[in-house]
Amino acid sequence: MQSDPHATEIYATYENCTITVFLPEQMAKSWATSAQIGLEREQIIGEGKTLKLLIEKDFQCLTVRPDEDESDNYPHPDAAVGHKATNCAS
Repeated sequence: MQSDPHATEIYATYENCTITVFLPEQMAKSWATSAQIGLEREQIIGEGKTLKLLIEKDFQCLTVRPDEDESDNYPHPDAAVGHKATNCAS
């Protein structure tokens, strides 16, 4: 994922076997610092087809996972209230 200062909406490209999702620069900055979890858009890809893009923040797990590097994950919103996750099994 990359920010694009010239983009007006979310879009994706596929080049050299790599998918890259681009966000308008201001949207990326606002989203990264807000409580909003996800962004989505349908991109027209031709011949009457669309590509649905859904981007969500990756939260730290509430269950201890010793072999998982979560150093760049967002803090889990439920961590402050002591909720236990049931879907983060190791």
